[in-house]
Amino acid sequence: MKKLAFALMLLAGPLLAQETAPQSPAEHIAALEAQAAADAETIAALRARVTQDADDARARVLNLTLELETLRSRQIQLSRDLDVAQRASADAERRMRDAVSDARIQRQRAERAESDRRRAEADARRYRDDARRCR
Repeated sequence: MKKLAFALMLLAGPLLAQETAPQSPAEHIAALEAQAAADAETIAALRARVTQDADDARARVLNLTLELETLRSRQIQLSRDLDVAQRASADAERRMRDAVSDARIQRQRAERAESDRRRAEADARRYRDDARRCR
């Protein structure tokens, strides 16, 4: 909007500066030629500005496209990392369940061994007592 206002001011400036007094045809033609030259300069300046703005916009679009590709690549990598972490977590959970199960089995074996030891001691005491009685 500022650019449009600036362009209108550049175009309107010479028109406002024209005298209201009647001019001869030669003066009028000279004034129109001067106005046309000023308008041509204004148009050239505006074209250069538009070209520069278009170049800037293309560069910005290119930068944003590269940034988007970088973010997509990062998203893919993070997704892969998440998959690896989830598999590792599942493996760790499975190993933990296996370890708990193994510990339960070991505890049961230890309890059975303790029970067997007590039973063997009781049997040994009985055999000794029986042996003493038999003598």
